[in-house]
Amino acid sequence: MHIFQQPAESQVLRLLGDAKLPTADLTPQHFEHFFGCGSRQAPQGVVGLEIYGSEALLRSLVVEEIARGRGCGKALVAETERYARL
Repeated sequence: MHIFQQPAESQVLRLLGDAKLPTADLTPQHFEHFFGCGSRQAPQGVVGLEIYGSEALLRSLVVEEIARGRGCGKALVAETERYARL
């Protein structure tokens, strides 16, 4: 499972929109703390972190239906947890 940092803003917005998750409050700074799963050109899942000083909030986890059950969500959460500890 390929996990990467900073998927394209357009891809994040597409995935979140398809899942009917909120996007209106996302700023350019939020996109710095998003991770993607799959190919960089067409991620099948994304997750973001909102960072507040030494605290972080996991937000906006979505995995396309076709990719569910293959470990994408678990891998995204594991990577964001690792990143949040840094």
